[in-house]
Amino acid sequence: MRESIGQFSEPDSEDFKKVDAVFQKAVAELKSAGAVLVDPIVIPNIKAALAKRATNPALADESLRRYLARNPNSPFKTREDIARSPDMSKSMPPNKADQWTKPLAKTDVAAWAAYLQARDELAVTIAKVMVDNKLDAIVHKSVEHQPTYIKDGTNPPYVNNKGIPVLNTFLVYAASMTVPAGFTSDNLPVGITFFGKPYTEPTLLKLAYAYEQATHHRVPPKTTPPLGLDTSSNSRR
Repeated sequence: MRESIGQFSEPDSEDFKKVDAVFQKAVAELKSAGAVLVDPIVIPNIKAALAKRATNPALADESLRRYLARNPNSPFKTREDIARSPDMSKSMPPNKADQWTKPLAKTDVAAWAAYLQARDELAVTIAKVMVDNKLDAIVHKSVEHQPTYIKDGTNPPYVNNKGIPVLNTFLVYAASMTVPAGFTSDNLPVGITFFGKPYTEPTLLKLAYAYEQATHHRVPPKTTPPLGLDTSSNSRR
């Protein structure tokens, strides 16, 4: 998929073009490794659908309560517990902390209904595109811009998550898997994502593994030592 769908992406920027250059190589690597490509894949009205994303704060709050209840030893039982934590200001910038400390917003029922309808329609559209083109997966850029600096994400105007596609979270049930695809001219990592219909993770695992074995783009981080073998228990540590 060539169309830009990342949040706050700037396709005309040099930063975007540096990532795109790596993606072009990744597509060529897929073909060289034996993949049958349909290029480009176009998903009708995808941006219009993604623009209808909405939230349901009441539903999210109930989901959070149920999630936290799974750990009886956790000191956090509600969003209020999280908001009162002294570590709140240490773990996220003020603009993100506000979502916990401010009163729960009211759900815009009309916007929520429009999102649910758009979500269902987009899921059907993607399924039709995949069937019509006999696709096992759709490949797109994992992030359309280079990684943002920590200082940019922790200081105003808090630039973060630039260029991240949210297709899989918009659809909720979609299968999605990201693997390394190389590095930009600035030596910053780039990934490609294998995206599929719901419950097709086994297929994506095979495709992603095959691409990894054909390219070996991953470079182990220098600051993290390799796993050692614990001979006493014959297990990894």
